[in-house]
Amino acid sequence: MQHDILWEQLTAREHLELFCAFKNLPEEQVDAEVMSRLKDVALEEHGDKVAGNFSGGMRRRLSVAIGALSTCSCFVLSLICVLRCSACWQPWHRVSG
Repeated sequence: MQHDILWEQLTAREHLELFCAFKNLPEEQVDAEVMSRLKDVALEEHGDKVAGNFSGGMRRRLSVAIGALSTCSCFVLSLICVLRCSACWQPWHRVSG
């Protein structure tokens, strides 16, 4: 079983803003950082939707975006693997069977 540490009532944007605050990111950089992370995980059109209504794949992508607020190079390598290897990331590559 997989668990994401997300609050059902917060939007994707609010989650990222909250974690930017946890990391003490300067306020003038928050909007650009949030938009960049939403775009990185293809959630820019869903930024103002509450996480409680997200599918499992969308929740996982939001968790990846939160993790991407880190500057750790190990995470960057993991992020590339997640984005390339995840079956839910590119549903058109799924094999029906």
